[in-house]
Amino acid sequence: PAPADADRFGRYQTVELIGRGGMADVWRARATGAAGFEQPVALKVLHPQMARRPDAVQYFLDEARLASRLRHPNVVGVLDLGQSGDAYFIAMELIDGADLDSAVRALRAAGRQVPVAIALAIVRKVCDGLHAAHTAVDDDGQPLTIIHRDVKTANVLVSRQGEVKVGDFGIARAATSVRTTTIGEARGTAEFMAPEQRMGHEVDVRADVYAVAAITYELLTGAEINLDLAALVHKGVVGWPHLPAPSTTRADLPPELDGVVLGALAFAPA
Repeated sequence: PAPADADRFGRYQTVELIGRGGMADVWRARATGAAGFEQPVALKVLHPQMARRPDAVQYFLDEARLASRLRHPNVVGVLDLGQSGDAYFIAMELIDGADLDSAVRALRAAGRQVPVAIALAIVRKVCDGLHAAHTAVDDDGQPLTIIHRDVKTANVLVSRQGEVKVGDFGIARAATSVRTTTIGEARGTAEFMAPEQRMGHEVDVRADVYAVAAITYELLTGAEINLDLAALVHKGVVGWPHLPAPSTTRADLPPELDGVVLGALAFAPA
């Protein structure tokens, strides 16, 4: 049975709370229809206090509109966007599995590492999903230039069937969008954030590449890293990101990967 605080949003009945964020909660839910039709979905519901803020509502709606344009096997699909009373919600495909952060933490706690081939397969699929976003176009064929801006292990979902999907485009911004982030305001997760984004500068798709490299480093080495500029600024730019080469941390890692990963983690976008 649904918990006591579960609710119905249009044709969606919440079943179980599966995630809680700063702006919204994510529920396992059921979409209902005619003739007994039911479909499991993930339902993201904007917090009531956020629903009273026009800027928060705009971010929420932007996420749904941007993500709904992305049809790719490695991007979490958006199925519906709606409003029920004062509540705003996004219905997304429900992934039967776990987020990459939970999986990596469980392996780390067990003293195990992700096999190299599996780690690289996951990273390739993350890159494929982000490339689809970076190269998406509008109905007139004009580039949308969507930048995710919060790529991290917690936003990569891995299903029991081996699917890999990038989710939570909540702070993504199309370069052509009228509404822009305030200058000097850095949105995202500091541990995975490119220096130029952390400083509040204008960013392009290379900020997502940087974050993918951070994910790759964690997957390959098993180390938990923190690339927050504020935590590393005292070490300076020379030697950035002040991490040992991946191949020195693990015997079965080819040294050819070092240049790829550390190159994508360079301090300067160029």
